[in-house]
Amino acid sequence: MNAIENLQERIAREPSPSGIHKLLEEIRTIEKIGLPVEGLDGCRLEAFSAARRATLDAPKYARPFVLEELLPLCMRADSEWAHPPRPNPYPTLLREWLAELPRSDHVAIRAEALAIVAKARGDSHVKSACRTIAAIGFRSALVDEWLWNVIYTQDDETGDLALAIRIGLGVDPTKCIRYVSQLFLRTRERWNHSLISAVQHLAGREVFKRIKTTWFRHERLKAERANNPMLVNATIPIIAAVADSDPSDTALQNVAWKELLWLHDQEEGVFHNQALISTNLLQRVDHADIVGFFLQALAQNEPHRHFLTYLRSEECVRPHQLSGWQIKPSEKVLRALYEDACSPTEMEGSFATVEFDSKRDAWSTLLSLGDPELLPPWDRAIEGERSGYSVAEILELAACFRNAVLPRVVPELLATRYGNLLTEGNQREIAHIASVHVAHSALSDDAFQALLAFQPFRENRVLVSIVDGLADSAAALFRRGKSHAIEELWRRILPGGSEHVRSACAGAIARLIRLGVIDSGAAHAAFEQVEDPQFDIYARLELLEAFGHLPRGSLSEDILVRTRGIAIERIQRGFEGTKPEDKHPLRDAALAVLARHGTLARDNELLERGLGFRRDDGEWKLASAVADRGMVPHVAGILLVDFPERFALVASQIVRDAGTRGLYHLAPFLRSIGDHLPTVILEAIVDRAHVMDRGRIAEPEVLMLLARISPERFLQEPWDSLDEWLPQARGALADALAAAGPLKDELADRRGHLFTRLIGDGLFGVRRSAYRAIADINPHLLANLCATWANAEGHDAAELKRRAAEGAAWLDEKYLVSAVRSLSWDPELTVREAWARSVDDRRERTWAGHCLERVVAIKKPEDVHTAWAFGRALEKLGDDRVVDLLEQRAKDVTLPPSVRHWLGRILKKVRRRWDDVTKKWPEPWFTRRAGLEAVSGVARGQEGSGHRFEGCLWVAPGESPTERASWGGWTPSKSLPLEELILEIPGRSSAKILVLRTSYGEGPTFFVGNGDYPEAK
Repeated sequence: MNAIENLQERIAREPSPSGIHKLLEEIRTIEKIGLPVEGLDGCRLEAFSAARRATLDAPKYARPFVLEELLPLCMRADSEWAHPPRPNPYPTLLREWLAELPRSDHVAIRAEALAIVAKARGDSHVKSACRTIAAIGFRSALVDEWLWNVIYTQDDETGDLALAIRIGLGVDPTKCIRYVSQLFLRTRERWNHSLISAVQHLAGREVFKRIKTTWFRHERLKAERANNPMLVNATIPIIAAVADSDPSDTALQNVAWKELLWLHDQEEGVFHNQALISTNLLQRVDHADIVGFFLQALAQNEPHRHFLTYLRSEECVRPHQLSGWQIKPSEKVLRALYEDACSPTEMEGSFATVEFDSKRDAWSTLLSLGDPELLPPWDRAIEGERSGYSVAEILELAACFRNAVLPRVVPELLATRYGNLLTEGNQREIAHIASVHVAHSALSDDAFQALLAFQPFRENRVLVSIVDGLADSAAALFRRGKSHAIEELWRRILPGGSEHVRSACAGAIARLIRLGVIDSGAAHAAFEQVEDPQFDIYARLELLEAFGHLPRGSLSEDILVRTRGIAIERIQRGFEGTKPEDKHPLRDAALAVLARHGTLARDNELLERGLGFRRDDGEWKLASAVADRGMVPHVAGILLVDFPERFALVASQIVRDAGTRGLYHLAPFLRSIGDHLPTVILEAIVDRAHVMDRGRIAEPEVLMLLARISPERFLQEPWDSLDEWLPQARGALADALAAAGPLKDELADRRGHLFTRLIGDGLFGVRRSAYRAIADINPHLLANLCATWANAEGHDAAELKRRAAEGAAWLDEKYLVSAVRSLSWDPELTVREAWARSVDDRRERTWAGHCLERVVAIKKPEDVHTAWAFGRALEKLGDDRVVDLLEQRAKDVTLPPSVRHWLGRILKKVRRRWDDVTKKWPEPWFTRRAGLEAVSGVARGQEGSGHRFEGCLWVAPGESPTERASWGGWTPSKSLPLEELILEIPGRSSAKILVLRTSYGEGPTFFVGNGDYPEAK
């Protein structure tokens, strides 16, 4: 074992602060005597990490580590290092350590550290001191005086660094003449990275006017480019920073673009390189010509750089930039796009090639131009492709439009004739599914026939998308006066044909019944198939369930009697121990049909034997352990709407005892009754809400129900145990408070009190929900709170100001008083950072709103082209509220399937983007409106190896038994392998999970369910 390994082992074993001090002293000794030990700084950083852990619960021991061990390393001059680290990691470590200390310790140690730093003398030590001040980020009077002393006494690069650091600590824009004057004097003489940083911090119209006369002169640019090209490259983004200082100022954007064009004219090749590589240049200038600039770059004979060009154009999400897509590119640009869009990708597995990315992006670029006449045929893009993933990507794009002629490959894929497509992984299945989406969107006779000719890619497996495609195609043809499609569905459900086609057609007929395309008279003919014991049970279930959606009174007495017979038969079979799949589905569907048609409520035998109800003093109650069974909650909801008092106890028991799935299935009926809901149910909802007091469950639906049905009862609850709730439950409470609507007097005061508690929460996700909710219902209140916090003084001032900055993200500019705006130059780094995030968030929401408006306005398939660029931009900007709005819009069955498919693609990418954003918050956060519960168990791999699981599960079951559910979860502090695992939780059924993202070490692991949710046994 060498010296470094020995040190590392001892550091790992050493738990005490005193022991770690000795180890750090030993490292210093090794340095002093000059032993050539490689990796010594790595050991020292490990020792500091151990010290941070050791002092986490005992912050009083942090002071000597920070001031005596760490600070001297921050202050070392480069000449004092045997091997200077590049960059020096110790100032960053200092900042992080100070940030995790309690506020009183943080302030005291920080003051001592800055007092030591401000004693620095000598050029090299002053530079180290400046960098240390920048890392700490706090602007005290002492720091301010020391920095200005350096600035005034050192007219050199050290003074330039001090000026940049001082400006970075925050400048009141009304008093910046002092800084601008210094900058102007120094930029006439020098050009360095410190001054570039200073100019970018002060970027604005006036600053740029001055800097144009110094650096941005043709002769000086040319000379500096020859001597130091990297310095010039670092200078160009100043123009973008100027534009970004006020994105709403159209004139300023024009000025910035004009200057960038001037630079382009000076050195075209160099500027092109900078524009394509940088993610922080043209994207920050909101001008319509930016998109055209990137498109023109495609005309250059450099195909290997097209990938970068596509990336940069996709980052153009600002309003004027998006208007730039309304151009017709040159023939040379179109040829380059066609070449990329139609060249084979040469993919073989699931790993994307550069050619695949370029192909996908070329198509998206062509679509963003908004002119379908510019598009090559889909068939050209697919020719020569052997990768199912590539074919699927093109077909998924094609499915966003109603294609008059199907791509040639679609009927072949539907029939599982894969030609030369590769077999690795699931690429053939993915291509098959994409072909279904294209045929579904077409709504043509050819597409309908192709769907009818489908073959399952797995034995007898019928995709829901096949059923939806058949139904929508038949309905569209019927509305165009072509009834043969529906007649064909009827013919195909008769015995004798392929079972998978028969099942798919039965599902399509069931859907057409639900949509009202097939009326009750024609629907009666399907009942024979419901009673056919040889027919697939799930197809029979779909047909039977659809009968419940026919108008009440439209079913004949004969059908009702036969439906009751199915229920009775299944009840009897259920008690005979038959196969599980035979026990409940048809019985439950039959009971739902009878309930919807008004006969079940007076059928005591079915209520008792089929639903597990029992009569008690004229009211119905639930027998034990049936609250979550099958469709009991759904059927109980139907009965409740008709007879609220008679079935109130049943509903209250379901509210109290059912799982999340049962609660969601009952919820629509509770909402429909509204403020006439019986008191016993209302109290059950309150009791259910208080289950969250245990800190293991979050159920936003319960809070929303209570807030909308009875705001008074909702706000009368003390909610004393909020601190015990899961954070997502507290965030949901904020949304529910907003959903309660307008309130007066005591109720309004009570809501304000609850909001005050929530905006004081220790977790950002909760506070964010509270800020947004207050802004929705009373922006004046939030503005007053932010102004009050912005003026805070004393021990808690920094925290209150930080929250003022966070809250300001949800306020219009007109509400931002001077005290709130002053947070941008507050002495505290955390306040300035919070303000900067708020500014960015407010801008992105504004731009997202602009895009969302265009996207949700689309109703016709032919109009998708006109909004494609806005959909792409929304994928880069959307948050959880955009997700909710897109979900609602994508479920609108009046929209053509191609439009819904397009919305679904955007929704998926926005959700992924927002999940990535929230996963970077200090605590893992899941924002989908779903049930959440903390669980523990074991996740087992294919080889049986077990991984201890402590984490959360979420489930979004949908509001009807036929709606598809989704679920997943995360574990916050232990990684799981990226594979399919079996999750085993005591007392529940085992479930498959697919791990999507994992962080090795201490990071979170996220997964989705790959089957049924693990219900309680």
